[in-house]
Amino acid sequence: MDILIFADARPGHFRQSEGLAAALARRRDVRVRRLEVRPRPVLNGTLLRWLVRAHVPPALLLRLACGLGGAAIGRPDLIVSAGSDTLAAIVLAQRLTGAPNVFIGTIRDLAEDDFAAVLTTFPSHASRPRHVLAAKPTLIDPDRLPSPHPIATADDLAGASLGVLVGGPTPSHRWSETDWTALAARLGHIASATGVRLHITTSRRTPSEAIAALQALAATGAVETLAIFGRAPAVPLDHFFGADALLVTDDSATMVFEAVAARRPVVTLAPADRRPTRDDEAFDHLASQGLIRRMGVVAVTPQSLAEAFAAIRPMAAHPAEPLLAALAPVLARVGLELGKSPGIPGNADL
Repeated sequence: MDILIFADARPGHFRQSEGLAAALARRRDVRVRRLEVRPRPVLNGTLLRWLVRAHVPPALLLRLACGLGGAAIGRPDLIVSAGSDTLAAIVLAQRLTGAPNVFIGTIRDLAEDDFAAVLTTFPSHASRPRHVLAAKPTLIDPDRLPSPHPIATADDLAGASLGVLVGGPTPSHRWSETDWTALAARLGHIASATGVRLHITTSRRTPSEAIAALQALAATGAVETLAIFGRAPAVPLDHFFGADALLVTDDSATMVFEAVAARRPVVTLAPADRRPTRDDEAFDHLASQGLIRRMGVVAVTPQSLAEAFAAIRPMAAHPAEPLLAALAPVLARVGLELGKSPGIPGNADL
């Protein structure tokens, strides 16, 4: 299966597309190409989607808006993307090539008929035409990770490893310097009170005040690993996802779903000033399945954390399997059959 991925500038988006390709590689031989999509500012957003709905010739609009020609797109068997900057491109490429397309996310004002399938994390969208309710695809493969040490009580935190994934401010998550100081203090208290081993990684959105607070914590000897995004030495993400349990700031839905895919107990953390977002529906759905617990930073104590980890029931199956089960009948309707046994991945450069 030849898969074409349209990638925008956000790793959290194109990693989802790559995760879907990796899942499909469990059932089919796959070859993956990735094209970067950077719509021109004057032909982007609402205007570009209006032109798509107006059925401007796809070859012309792809070239004008995205600088993409038919030769670059080729003849894929499947087109995949995530992120609003890729919405127009994935529809136009489908019209140009006839290849089925799968979009991961919200299709805004485009028609469901423009897609073979839309993967959504929102139960309220599951009844819409062409929509498939599924966790966000991820490249995190729990089969590569060590078996986690179970945590049932605060005593079990002694010697256990705790992965901490730190994001940063968004319009809905107004992390302040006070929040970052509180997070570092809470982590330090948990480490000193229980003997848990902290493995912390930041993201591209983590601000300098958060990094300073975490570096001050690391200087006390309480942190076994502190990886600062963009700075050497780089630490593979599996190092953090392979911890016995995970703490994740909930400003990044991608990070939360990656943590869940690792099949560990996951607690999400919110700052004091957190506004409701549409991702709350997805997070509440995960919580209702017992896959995560949601907490504010100020509520984190050794006891509350241990109780939360003990109550969580990580995914029983590999995360790719329920995704493939949900997607298989939809792809079958457009002529793409998925085998029942794992395929041999092709030369996919993910």
